[in-house]
Amino acid sequence: MFHRLAEILGRHAATVFKTMSGLEPDRLEIIEAEENEGPRYPLGVKVDFHSLKDRPEELAGFFVCAFKTSEAAKEIASVIAGKLGLSGALAKSERGVDDILGEFLNIVIGLTCSDWADHGLITEFEPPQPLINCQFDSFPPLAKAYHLTMSSLGHPDVSIFLVFFNGNLSEGQ
Repeated sequence: MFHRLAEILGRHAATVFKTMSGLEPDRLEIIEAEENEGPRYPLGVKVDFHSLKDRPEELAGFFVCAFKTSEAAKEIASVIAGKLGLSGALAKSERGVDDILGEFLNIVIGLTCSDWADHGLITEFEPPQPLINCQFDSFPPLAKAYHLTMSSLGHPDVSIFLVFFNGNLSEGQ
């Protein structure tokens, strides 16, 4: 079940990325990540999600769109900005990168939320939050984690870490 939900997120991320950047992802790899393999990248955008308040026994989690270097994030943001007709200077500033990647993820969230509901996981997504030097020492206990890597020829990879955990865990874990 979780792998299927990861595939849905990956498929929508690749489709939206192609639309917003004009780049064709030539590879989308989805692997189950070990608990100690949390994202350790210099720049990323995090999206938290949780089940509806009347179903607290359901799962919660988050996903992080991350880049190996800040320059890689700026390059991808610049490509998206160019395709959308936005100022190139916007994609060169940290705030601009956050805004552009946040907009990318907002569209991914909308599509993913609908498909996840069709598969029985009804969730509420929080708005994307920028993360500088995102590091997670480990995923929460009993978490199921997936690492999605999107590659486009000649451009930096886009990494997405998707983590599911029990919705009863305390906030902030």
